[in-house]
Order: sequence, then structure tokens, then C-alpha cells
Amino acid sequence: MKVLRSLILVHIGPSGNSLLISDKVLHDLLTNLKFLRVFSLCHCRIVEVPNCVGELKHLRYLNFSNTSIRRLPESIGDLCKLQALILRGCHQLSKLPHGITKLVSLQFLDVRDTKSLKEMPSGINNLKNLTILSKFVVGTEKGLQLKELKNLSHLQGELFILKLQKVEDVRDGVDANLFGKQGLRKLFLHWDKDLGILRNDKRESRVLESLQPPIDIENLTILNYGGAIFSSWLDGSSYSRIVSLSLWNCPYVTSLPSFGQLPSLRQLSLKGLNAVRIIGSIFLWRDVGMEGLVSLCRGPKEEVPFSCLEHLIVRSCPSLVKTLPCQLDRLIKLEIHSCQQLNNSTSELCLPSLDELYLEDCSKEILKSLFKLTSLTILKINKLIELVSFDHRFMSCLDNCKGVESLEGIAVESLEIMTISDCQIMGSLPQCLHMLSHLTRLHIYNCPTLEIEDFPPLPLTLSSLVLNHCSKIKSIANCNIANCNNLTKLEIWECPILEIEDFPPLPITL
Repeated sequence: MKVLRSLILVHIGPSGNSLLISDKVLHDLLTNLKFLRVFSLCHCRIVEVPNCVGELKHLRYLNFSNTSIRRLPESIGDLCKLQALILRGCHQLSKLPHGITKLVSLQFLDVRDTKSLKEMPSGINNLKNLTILSKFVVGTEKGLQLKELKNLSHLQGELFILKLQKVEDVRDGVDANLFGKQGLRKLFLHWDKDLGILRNDKRESRVLESLQPPIDIENLTILNYGGAIFSSWLDGSSYSRIVSLSLWNCPYVTSLPSFGQLPSLRQLSLKGLNAVRIIGSIFLWRDVGMEGLVSLCRGPKEEVPFSCLEHLIVRSCPSLVKTLPCQLDRLIKLEIHSCQQLNNSTSELCLPSLDELYLEDCSKEILKSLFKLTSLTILKINKLIELVSFDHRFMSCLDNCKGVESLEGIAVESLEIMTISDCQIMGSLPQCLHMLSHLTRLHIYNCPTLEIEDFPPLPLTLSSLVLNHCSKIKSIANCNIANCNNLTKLEIWECPILEIEDFPPLPITL
């Protein structure tokens, strides 16, 4: 045992349990196994690392991830051959020892999901061989500033930079030289939220300008940015490899750069952009004149913006009135939340590939602009306060039957899941439910004005039906539920006037 080279403790058992190792057992292990190269206590129940860990002079790999340790001893700096230190998920870890900056062989420092970690050790720029530094917390004192990243030229993978409001000199951002770190693929730029009078919007704008990512970046997130404009480096097609872009809680930004010409963009997430009113032609294409405001569907030479976009999220943009890009041929998932003014009344959204649609706390008018939803399988509607009924315009768009005046004869082929909740004035359901020939789940929650004398017939494919807090549903006697031979779940809650006397027979699958 004394010449053991690798010790990896693996927990086998129910999820959520962890392997308990007493302080004495851990101390004995470390003092007796002097030749360890690899030591992993991942998911073990320990709160303290003994000083004797520094005696493992041959150690290359040390893993304390998902433990409850609060600190590491300074003796960690004596591990002169250590190449990888894994601290991911150590939620109680509040500080890294200064000795860590002596680990000149260290290549991999994983401190993801360490929410209590408030600062980096002074002098982390000494670790010039680092290729992975998953998180950097900016400080104001010498040795803790953003410019400490300058010498870490080999960084690759992902990098979270937190507390950017502490950057006092914009030159620190320039010195950090993110643009020169060509191995970075994911970059997260975070300012703290609710800074109040400490917020300096002009400085934040200059700091963001100085943090231009490398040209091959694939995933970019900007969070809690307090400037009024986004940086010029975001405006253009030079970042041809970006596949995911998230702009969250940037309350003072009034306009968006020309993201429409990012050729590889697959996911775009816009959240908490309180001051953005109109997504205009500049958002779609750069250098479009005023005539471009007439139509937002096409760019120069009839090219289609967002040609690869698959997932679009628009959340908590209360001032946004119109309009979304209207030609999104590859969009698979669309989520619109808390955008009460967004109505898209001036154009139709053509979404032939859309598979999932989520609408919450927004105007019912958005439904009228949806067009050609021939691939839709999941529809979830929550808190559409003005929604009274599903009119024929929306139901027909599911099957691309333009101009249909009656719901009779519409056969929707694709819809599999329909969830409706908190629609306070919705009074009826579409009578063509039984023609949703692939529908497996129909869940309706908290629709107090949904007044149904006789529930419409259900599709035979249904496997789950939930009616919850629908106080005006009177009868389901003729809903054909007895023939739903795939039904395995039926839940009815708080439907006080539902007539039990004429309750229909139920299928044997329940």
C-alpha cells in the first residue's frame, strides 16, 4: 500500500449520499501514501484538508470536487509537480491559498460552481502553464486585478470573469488580452447585479470594449452589464464561429448589434433588456438604410438573417413592442416570457421547423403572427391574460390552412404536448382537439373562466390529462375518454362544479 500510485475513492449508492471520511482516516491516508500521483476524493464528505497533503511530493492530480471543504492549507503550494487541481462544486470554498501561486507546473485549475469563492489568490499570473482556469474573480488590490490574466496566454476552453465592476483602470482589460487567447471557446463576462450608485455606465462600456474575445469564440454570455451600448466588436460577422449568444440583465442598452449576420449562431437568449423597444433592421443586418425598416425579413441581396438559428429566447423585455425576425426556417424552439408589449402585428413569423413553443406572460396578439407551424410537437401557454379562446387563425396556422373559416376539417398532424396555465380570461378550448392526432399530453391549470358545458372530444392518442383549478368546467361526459386506450394519467383537482353523476367510463389502462 505504501507504494500506491493512484487512489480514487468512488461512491456507489443512491444519488445524494456521499462517502464519509473522518479527519483521522484522511490524515492517515495522506501520511502513509507518500508516492501517490493521483488522489481523488470527489463527492466524499470532508470539510477540511490536513496540512500533510503538502508532503505528497509526487502528486500530479488532486480532486476535491463536490466536497464541503471551506479552505485549502497553504502547504498545497509544496506540491511542485501538481498539474491538475479540481475544486468544482465546492460550494463552501471561500478562498484559495496564496501558496497555490507557487504551483508552476499547474495546467488545470477547475473552480466552477464555487459560489462562495470571492477572490483569487494574489499573483495568479505566475501560473504561466495554465491551460484551464474556469473562473477568475476580479479584485481591486495589486495582484488581484484583471490584468493578472496577461501572462496566462495558453488559456483554453471556458472562462468565467466575475465582478467586472471592480475594474478601475480600463487598461487592465487591454492588458488581460482576451483577444490573444486563441484557445478560449466559452467566455462569460459578469458584473454584479444591483450596484446602485456604484454603477458607472461609461466605464463599464469602456471595460466591455477592452474585453474583445478571440476570433474563434463559440459561446459568449454578457450578464448584468450597465452600459447603454454594446461594444463595436459585437457588431459584425467577424465572429463566424459563435453558436450561442446570451445577453442577460442589461437594463440600459437601447439597441442591439447586427446579430443576424452571425453565420453559425444557433442559440440566442435575450433576457432583461428593459430599454430595448424595437428589434430593427440593424439587428438583422449591418449597413441597411432607412428603407430597410419597411421589411425586416430579408437582408442585402435577399439573404436570410439568422440562417442557422435553432433556439430563440426572449424574456423580460417589457419595452419591446416589435418585431421579431420573420423568417426563421431552422428555428426548433421559441420561448417568449414577460414581453407584454411584443405583438408582431406587422408581420408573420414563418417557423416551419418549430418543434417547441413556450409563451408566458405576454400578449395574445403574438399568437396571430405565428405562421406555418407544421412541425410543432410541444405547446405551453402560461399567463396569457387576454387570451379568451383559440381562434381559427391560430389553430389553422398549426396546419398551414390559411383562410379556414371553420375549425371543422382541420387535422393537425404534429402537436404532442399542450399545456395551458394561468390564462385568467380564457373561456373556451378549440373544438378540434380530437383532430390533434399525435397529442399525448393535455394539461390545463388555473383557468378560472374556462367555461365548458361539455368537454370537447379528446384525441385517442392521449396518455395524460390534467385539469387543475378550472372552476367552470361542468362536464366531461362526452369527451370520449373511454376510448383513449393509451391514457395512463388522469388528474382532476379543484373543479367544484364538475358533475360526478354523469362521469364517463374510464379506459382500463388507468
